[in-house]
Amino acid sequence: MRRALTGVVVLGFLAAGAAAGNAQDETTYEPAVEVLARITVAEDASMDDYERSDWGTSWTDADGSGCDTRNDVLVRDLDPDTLSVREDCAVEYGETTDPYSGEWMEHVLGESQVDIEHVVAVGQAHRNGGHDWTEEQRQEFYQDKENLLAVSASENRSKGSRDVTEYMPPNQGIYCEFVGTKIYIKDKYELSMTPAEHQFIENVLADPECADTPAAPAVAMTDAGPEEAAAAEAAPTERETEEPAEEQETESPEASPDAAEEQPQSESEDGDDDEVPRAVGLVLLGAIVAGAIWWRKRSRARNPQRRRS
Repeated sequence: MRRALTGVVVLGFLAAGAAAGNAQDETTYEPAVEVLARITVAEDASMDDYERSDWGTSWTDADGSGCDTRNDVLVRDLDPDTLSVREDCAVEYGETTDPYSGEWMEHVLGESQVDIEHVVAVGQAHRNGGHDWTEEQRQEFYQDKENLLAVSASENRSKGSRDVTEYMPPNQGIYCEFVGTKIYIKDKYELSMTPAEHQFIENVLADPECADTPAAPAVAMTDAGPEEAAAAEAAPTERETEEPAEEQETESPEASPDAAEEQPQSESEDGDDDEVPRAVGLVLLGAIVAGAIWWRKRSRARNPQRRRS
């Protein structure tokens, strides 16, 4: 296993990343339930004029760190004890626990299991208010590390541009933080929520376990995920066990992180025939979330010393 960090430039880069992480920890964020109350509720806009390439096709050094956004996030989210970083900032190797699935994943430059994912996907941003943004606004959103998270390639593709009514992470231990980040980003960029999405998130936050959840950036899930994954055992699904082998071929420092969004999911807004199955799906997903929160409570009751996320 390669672990050596090379060059003064890279060491300085890592130190800057650590400082940014400390600043994140010291920041106080508003309660998610309060922020949710001021988010506009509206139906999705049409995806007819959506072009994935309009939002970004490559990572840039948007914040002047000296490294592009992709490598910044890899260094932030991968286990520092496993990192190998070149002097040109490219992360050659690293390991971590996938916040979404709770499973171990490995980054090897050129054949990675890791994607950099937009928690609020660009397709979702487009239909929730970003359809009339300028190119500069779209680039700001695309490169915003507060909305980015290193996750497994398979989960990134499973999520695609879906909202919470259609996708929740298999790792039930981050449900509270996941919706907290959704709220934080939508408030930051003045994006709307559909009535169904707003109600779903409201129901999650109504549970006492999630009542104190802050509206916070995506990095909050890197603290919650690894600790909670073992206790929050989701029912096995085909998605959790699939191999990402073919998907790994797209991985490179310049690769688009949201390959799943290249083919946007069809929207149900065009016809009434989808309303009944969608309603049934929402009821089932709501039941799953309720069960997940119950399991999280039960696990913490058994382990009272564990840090609360």
